[in-house]
Amino acid sequence: MKVTSCGRTDTGRVRSANEDSLLVDDELGLYVVADGMGGHAAGEVASRTCIEVLQERVSADLGRDSEPRGLLTEAVGLANRKVHELSHESADMEGMGTTVVATLCRRGSLWIAHVGDSRAYLVRGGRASQVTEDHSVVAEQLRHNLITAEQARASEMRNVVTRAVGTEANVEVDVQEQTVAGGDVLLLCSDGLSNPLQPQEIAEALSGKDLCNGLEALIAKANERGGDDNMTGVALRIGGDASIAPVHVRARHRLRVWLMCWALAIVVGVACWGVLGRVRQARRQGAELAITEAQGGVESLERAGAAVIDPGALAEARRSLRKARSEYDRGRYADAADLARYSLEQVSEALSRLPAQSGVAGATAAEALHALRVLEGKLKVAGEGALAVRSPEAIQRGRDAMGEAQLALDRGRSAEAAGVAAAAIQQLNAAWLAAAESAIAEAEGLTGPDGPEDVRRLIDQAHRALSASDWEGACSLAQEGLDLLREAGAEGR
Repeated sequence: MKVTSCGRTDTGRVRSANEDSLLVDDELGLYVVADGMGGHAAGEVASRTCIEVLQERVSADLGRDSEPRGLLTEAVGLANRKVHELSHESADMEGMGTTVVATLCRRGSLWIAHVGDSRAYLVRGGRASQVTEDHSVVAEQLRHNLITAEQARASEMRNVVTRAVGTEANVEVDVQEQTVAGGDVLLLCSDGLSNPLQPQEIAEALSGKDLCNGLEALIAKANERGGDDNMTGVALRIGGDASIAPVHVRARHRLRVWLMCWALAIVVGVACWGVLGRVRQARRQGAELAITEAQGGVESLERAGAAVIDPGALAEARRSLRKARSEYDRGRYADAADLARYSLEQVSEALSRLPAQSGVAGATAAEALHALRVLEGKLKVAGEGALAVRSPEAIQRGRDAMGEAQLALDRGRSAEAAGVAAAAIQQLNAAWLAAAESAIAEAEGLTGPDGPEDVRRLIDQAHRALSASDWEGACSLAQEGLDLLREAGAEGR
């Protein structure tokens, strides 16, 4: 498969440093974009480390021709472990992480792995479509119809990811095989590039002959619209008249041919093969039935709002179902059936923990109940923390909204209750963010470069918490520094 590639990155107009990293390795057929987070130099270290580990692992596989899905999953897992270990070696690196989107051209196919909100777009026929699914709070809210697309674009939580490389000891990686044809363009990009742009603008810029010019035009347009984040893009154009079908389609064709040969052997009269064939057929049918039941169970769990209420159980059920399908495709029908039954057990246990509702109304009620619980917890923390000092009116608005949402839920208006509670949570988060930024600025203004070391340490920790979107922690740390300064001033008097 012939591929033409180009990569570009830009710091933007607001940030002082570029925490994005990219890789264009035509020899390996590996292309990566990573968007680091963590503040100071930590984000840059996280994104660069992630790319280095991916390149090292894929390079070590040259000549072995490992299965691409497993190779990418393992490579990102190794990167996650390395970044996580580095984050514990230094206070400056604490809490760092990175998003990643990577493409591997292997076995005549194109594979995409991603974690976080860095995206992949496919440009075909003058149109661009997003082919990855963001792992972010806003994306989760959109999937459950808690907010509109317009609200998502303006949300204070639009940069909060639900998965990242290095922030936890383990990470779930989404890997998919992408069908492409000659002339298609694949764009990998960080959210700093995708957020200010519309898909049609991406398509227009990358439909020309020069991919580098197209990337530079997209970066220039993003800068014109504020350039408030680092922006990075890697573009690939598939050459010739290639038309690449997913491996599983070819695998099914081979399986179908193999089954026909097997059937022919049975017709010829090889009795032993006939017996084995009937056993295998029974196992295959049992696996198909178990997988179908598990799929229905997972869909029921999704409709019941488990992605919001019990995301861990839903993730485990999905993971077991994916493994069951993989085992089925390999012809391991007994293992596939066992994994599918385990997935169904996870579904049953999760459903038993959800409110006793059903259908769409049940899902909405579950979401409303969960949103109320989250809001109640946030209000409790706010009432006992720094926000009670810096923005008591925000807490009161949250309490009023909670009463309104509870009343709507009591009257059976679940959708209204969920919407009111979700909006109140966003407003409370925005209040925490504003209070954190205000407290940090006030503490920095009072401290100066020669201020008390313990106060400067608290301010540094507050900055790191703010970079990690821990606004409550950032505000509390900065407020603690202010309290120390006031105590020191009182003692001086």
